[in-house]
Amino acid sequence: MQIGRSEEQPPAKAHRRLIAKILISLAGFLVTFSISTFLPLGNRSDLLWSLGVSLFVAAVVFIAQYLFEVEKRLYALEQRFDEYQQRTQTELARHAEATERHLSEGFSKIHLATELFGLVEASQLKPGEMAQLTKLVRSRTKITSATSPLVQEFAQTEITRLAEYLKQIGDGSDLTYEGEDRDWILGLTKAAKSSIKATSLSTVDAGGRSFVDGGVWQTDLGQRYLALQRQAIKRGVRVQRIFIIDRDELPAKDLDQVLQLHYSIGVEVRTLDNTAAAAFHSRLRDFILFDEVLSYQSTAATTLRQLNPIIVNTSLVTDPERVNKRILEFADLWNAEDAREFRP
Repeated sequence: MQIGRSEEQPPAKAHRRLIAKILISLAGFLVTFSISTFLPLGNRSDLLWSLGVSLFVAAVVFIAQYLFEVEKRLYALEQRFDEYQQRTQTELARHAEATERHLSEGFSKIHLATELFGLVEASQLKPGEMAQLTKLVRSRTKITSATSPLVQEFAQTEITRLAEYLKQIGDGSDLTYEGEDRDWILGLTKAAKSSIKATSLSTVDAGGRSFVDGGVWQTDLGQRYLALQRQAIKRGVRVQRIFIIDRDELPAKDLDQVLQLHYSIGVEVRTLDNTAAAAFHSRLRDFILFDEVLSYQSTAATTLRQLNPIIVNTSLVTDPERVNKRILEFADLWNAEDAREFRP
């Protein structure tokens, strides 16, 4: 029985409803006809009139059932229409919001692109610089959502760091790197156009017990720095370096090796024994002047007798007044009475 009911088709249900309407109408006809037939003889109508009234009542009952069903279906249809209208409005609102968001993002990108183009035009960047900016943007677009989140986060961090560095340099602020830097010093040496003036404190550059034992010049950074200095000298950059002996018991033989290494590539080398010329003690700094417009400075957590100093931070100074002070300091050290020019 249940199987028969589950397989019952909608047309069969419609047929049953029609039969039910006919039966109900027929019942109305019989009731009306019976009433008209069983009236007292004096009030009884003729047979034709009774049949007419009974058929009329049956028709009214039949039509009333149809009207009731039509009303029921119209109500159900109205309910479905209201639900569909509400869903449609919700979908349209969501699509409108998404479209508005996309348009807003698109216009924002256009605005940023226009602003960037205006800044580029105003700054009169060289074609090579424009090519590098384009390369940066194009390379960033290759890091898509399919890339791992770690790589995306790292790329964003590097772009943010670069943007902050450029902003600080553009504003004339000091640029500070926590710890020992290697990229700045190599990049600046490669970019230098006219001069490199540097001081080398034995407490910093010698590192361990001597310039050879643990010194910076024996490291990969030191070797690459020397190679870039050699290239700078070949393109006409004047490189001057004064080695300041600010620590006792520094092996002279090891110092001579480092001096000879610099002299051999064309660096102008001088030495200053600060242990004998204590007047310079309060002015000792480890710095490098690039083209006399930028000062590269390292700060070491060390005392005169401490070995293996740790570089606390590295700073780039572009403020003209402070750079001029470093230029004067270097001139004083370079031209000091106790400064000795190295000749092998």
